[in-house]
Amino acid sequence: MPGRVAVLVAVLVLGLASFGTGAWGGENCRIFLVFSYHPSLPWHINAKKGLLDALRDMDCLYKSFYMDTKRHTEEPWIRKKAHEALKEVKEWKPAVVVTFDDNAARVVGGGLLGTSTPVVFLGVNAEPEKCGFVRGTRKRPGVNVTGVLERHYFAQTFKLLKALVPGIEKCAVLSDDSYTSRVALDYCRSLEPSFPVKIVGYYTLRTFQEWQERVLELQSCLLYTSPSPRDLSTSRMPSSA
Repeated sequence: MPGRVAVLVAVLVLGLASFGTGAWGGENCRIFLVFSYHPSLPWHINAKKGLLDALRDMDCLYKSFYMDTKRHTEEPWIRKKAHEALKEVKEWKPAVVVTFDDNAARVVGGGLLGTSTPVVFLGVNAEPEKCGFVRGTRKRPGVNVTGVLERHYFAQTFKLLKALVPGIEKCAVLSDDSYTSRVALDYCRSLEPSFPVKIVGYYTLRTFQEWQERVLELQSCLLYTSPSPRDLSTSRMPSSA
């Protein structure tokens, strides 16, 4: 999936940049990549590889900026990193800025709205209208931004779960506490009427201890066998999407 998204974004990058430059390649093909999270995140690694592979035959220059907002979720930190990224954009003068995930899109992409710098986003869970990216319609947004929305397969996942475990009736949804996850959970709530199970709650958790405590608490109301406390003590907290 990251590879397919990256190829589509590469097409958008080429299309947007062609409007603002003359001859393509070299100094005219500066692409500034703004990542919401940290360099070792597998999603960022795969998405970046897909984009570079899709543009491998182009004579482009790349510069990457990592906001590290999964490990630093505070809004002041996010705004600080956005200011740094926008400063680098101003100094480096890229032909295109590509943002990865919600935080980079809303604060860096949002900071470039209405400018002469084309912006391509990917991995955005929020509605583009909330980021200010749509001033007309989605087909004709009327701004210098385009991209690919990320939509998780919540409905399909619960249907598959019901098929695998027909007797299941209730579920809880647990996630880390971040801007992207909260937006994704809002989307999940909007689909809830189509789920074949009852959702007993949505929980955003900050620490592994909170995760353990919530899972143990939920065992009494969910109709499936949960891991024992001993098993939980040796398990790892899953990373968010």
